Amino acid sequence: MTDTRKDKRAPLSLKVRFKSATLDEFVEQYSQDISRGGIFIKSKKPMKIGTLLKFEFQLKDESSLIHGVGRVVWVRAPEEATDASPAGM
Repeated sequence: MTDTRKDKRAPLSLKVRFKSATLDEFVEQYSQDISRGGIFIKSKKPMKIGTLLKFEFQLKDESSLIHGVGRVVWVRAPEEATDASPAGM
């Protein structure tokens, strides 16, 4: 497979943590769209497309729910956001 990107990618690793009392609370507060292939996370300052990040979802008691590595593939900037379609990635 040929890499057809115009710009070089810089390796970056960030750790993102979200703490909620339950998985349902997390989905309700931070995500509108979750599936086997990805998750949309509401954020007033979404990361740039291509950003690699480590993520960990924890319950408020700090027990780990799920963790992994992801890449931002889609962003809705704050200026494009509406009440029905919030800013995020």
